[in-house]
Amino acid sequence: MIVWSTAEDEALETVRIVNDTDRLTSVIARAGESPEVVLEATYGW
Repeated sequence: MIVWSTAEDEALETVRIVNDTDRLTSVIARAGESPEVVLEATYGW
């Protein structure tokens, strides 16, 4: 799941994606050049 948020932690959009590199790349590209990103890797599906 990807959550876009403001610097004040206000959620702007939530996108659920499958484990697919192309889909992840296309969704992150919507954030523009050089977005600040936090990645939490989880396991347990």
